[in-house]
Amino acid sequence: MRVTQFRKLLVCAWLMAGILSLSDLARASVSEEILEEGRLQCLQRGTQPLQVSQADMENERERHPSYMRVQLEFRYSDQPPVVTLLVNTAQERVHDKVLAYLAQYRLPCLGDGGPLTVTQEFHFDPLAGADGKPLREVALARDPKRACVVMPKEGPDVPRSISAGVAKVLIEATFSGDGNAEPEVKVLHADGRMFERSVRANLADYRMPCRKAGDKPFRFRQTFTFAADATPARFTSPLMSLSSFLGSIRDITQKRAYFDFATMACPFRVQWEALRPVQANEARSVGAPNANRAEFLAWLGSLELALTDKQTRALLGESVVIDVPCGVLNLDPKSAAAPAIAASAAGA
Repeated sequence: MRVTQFRKLLVCAWLMAGILSLSDLARASVSEEILEEGRLQCLQRGTQPLQVSQADMENERERHPSYMRVQLEFRYSDQPPVVTLLVNTAQERVHDKVLAYLAQYRLPCLGDGGPLTVTQEFHFDPLAGADGKPLREVALARDPKRACVVMPKEGPDVPRSISAGVAKVLIEATFSGDGNAEPEVKVLHADGRMFERSVRANLADYRMPCRKAGDKPFRFRQTFTFAADATPARFTSPLMSLSSFLGSIRDITQKRAYFDFATMACPFRVQWEALRPVQANEARSVGAPNANRAEFLAWLGSLELALTDKQTRALLGESVVIDVPCGVLNLDPKSAAAPAIAASAAGA
């Protein structure tokens, strides 16, 4: 059953941004970022820790915090990455120690998947210590194959026994065969088996005709929303300022963060997708990717909205676009001030 005469039914397929009609969905982009996580799991950092002492940090910029942002390209499993310095406010002594530390990195499970490019940030604060952030993967180029995902003209069948309300199904699908092969489907969340069966049947007709046998697997995530006599929960506005968005985050005044957006090709926009409680929320750049934003995007993805459990579940798969201005975001738990963007010294 696709429509009824006595009940208003809506089936929405959601991929990254907003509730899309199924005709629009065929033109939407898909996300491949989660595919590479396995290769980073085998990272070897060597036996020597980062040798930056308290004295080193106290000699930095008149005791002001400093940081380094590097891009690492792993080309061979048994060799250190090629290091490109993206941003640096640290002095030579700290700079050299970071490079020596990075020279120990190895990625033994790199395999035949080709080079892997990531970014990493190091923050040095005399009052808080040295902080090496996790490695963040970066999409440095658009994958032209994203445009060849072909979806059926019609969406999933609406179960006949659907009652009033909203139901969602969140999936991850992977194309690993040739252009005639259907994707492998993993259901992350389903509000009922009948909705899951309907979505699986629809996904069985997805194809990537541009693929050839042996091509690198291609993975994407998608949310399907079924609504009967109800309106799915949404953000109050599809576009928010960064300050407004941070004002809606749980315990934001207790978080510590420092980001200078002048080093990230500001201003720019970020798409933030609510995926709790199924998995971590996710943030990605709108438009051309930029390696300098990787740590900021990972931080945004770690934030949680100040909502009840019921409200959080209702927003599953919803997204909002955040306007990020030029300036500096400096959050300090010792300050009771609301999040604000200050002028950037780098952009002056």
